[in-house]
Amino acid sequence: MEEAALRPPLDAELAGADIGGELHRYTVLQLWVFVPLSLVALAVSDTRPA
Repeated sequence: MEEAALRPPLDAELAGADIGGELHRYTVLQLWVFVPLSLVALAVSDTRPA
């Protein structure tokens, strides 16, 4: 399917959506997951014997 054929349904789906707000929200949520997991990974790698 061509991109032009997908545009009208996509535009209709995104009408009224706060895209900037949603991007900000999901960025923050990803950081809430990534930062603690990276700290756990660093702690585990520091405690392993060489």
